[in-house]
Amino acid sequence: MNARATNFTRWMYSQIKPFVRRGSILEVGSGLGIFSKMLARDFGDRLCLTDIEPDYAKLLRETFRGQDRITIKELDLTISKHYRSIRNQKFDTILCMNVLEHIENDSLALDRMKSLLADHGVLVLLVPAFDCLFNTLDKALGHKRRYTKAALVAKLKGSGLSISRLFYFDPFGIPGWYLFGNVLKRQDAPSTSSAFNYFDRLVPLFAAISSHFPIWPLGISLIAICSDNAEPSTDLSPFHEGSL
Repeated sequence: MNARATNFTRWMYSQIKPFVRRGSILEVGSGLGIFSKMLARDFGDRLCLTDIEPDYAKLLRETFRGQDRITIKELDLTISKHYRSIRNQKFDTILCMNVLEHIENDSLALDRMKSLLADHGVLVLLVPAFDCLFNTLDKALGHKRRYTKAALVAKLKGSGLSISRLFYFDPFGIPGWYLFGNVLKRQDAPSTSSAFNYFDRLVPLFAAISSHFPIWPLGISLIAICSDNAEPSTDLSPFHEGSL
């Protein structure tokens, strides 16, 4: 996530914020801490920020130094030693934003995220959508895959997770992604391009349009809101909050 893409970041955050529950919050793959800063600002609770990369974990420790309610861990959920260091903790909310597609064994990661949910806890998951859009840009970002709705539902149900919301996010980014990755075969990270910065300036317009037309049949990402309830929910209705 480009730290300069403030409009897009706020828009994405506005989509998941209503589902975050107060209490203990785990962010899987905090990276540069862009969403972490928003969580720390809006939720005065216990935050556990994690990343697989030692350099990112170090940056997070520097960013949040002196904030006792925030803990930082170097964490790869598919490594048993890492998982054992956290498995006895329970979280009211787990966020996994643009991370699952990087994990080879995504089913194991979902299993372990489910095991870390507290009673009535919620998993907020955002992944890239449509495997037909998988291209050189995905490869440049280290993506292993993109997800169809059916594939994501199968993965989540296979881990015993109940889905309460499942909806697309950002249909407006699809043409550019397809042009630069599928047609032009660009391999540079899209967030570094001038075209992406121009797109970011248009995000307030896109967000306003989405607030009036909340149900989209497609989008560049999928957002799933899940719990560990034994009985699966049949409510797969979308939720959108268009304001930035």
